[in-house]
Amino acid sequence: MKMLKIASVILMTALTPPAFASALTINNSNLVGDWQCLHQVDVKQTQMQIQVEYTTHILANGNAYGTGDLYFTIPNMPKINYKASDNSTWNLAGDQLTVKSNKINFTNVSHPELDKYVNINTILPETVSETVTITELTASSIKVVSEKSKEVFTCTR
Repeated sequence: MKMLKIASVILMTALTPPAFASALTINNSNLVGDWQCLHQVDVKQTQMQIQVEYTTHILANGNAYGTGDLYFTIPNMPKINYKASDNSTWNLAGDQLTVKSNKINFTNVSHPELDKYVNINTILPETVSETVTITELTASSIKVVSEKSKEVFTCTR
């Protein structure tokens, strides 16, 4: 479940902008566009690492869609690569960005034979809602903090 929340948040995340980057007003028009997000999570209890490489396309009409890759590294198992995709809606209220994923799909492209043991599409919900606080926004980057996990996420254009 945490991985799905992280994936959802990553749809709206950002890299810390360089000191010379000019801050933009946090508003709908400045969020519209394509954002490339990279993030890694280490799940200490299971010694699992999750690396996410995701592009989200934020549309002016309040919809968004994204595609990318999730890489799971689990001890004593081959590295598993999932193609991820989702359709969502988004809403901005001040610096609070809420993303509601309508349908999240994962396809195991590296070891589909393992799906008979663990298929994340049957474990994780298809819909997720997440609110993040936008802490920095420039023409080339956005930085957000998850309301639930307090993790910082980053993306660039």
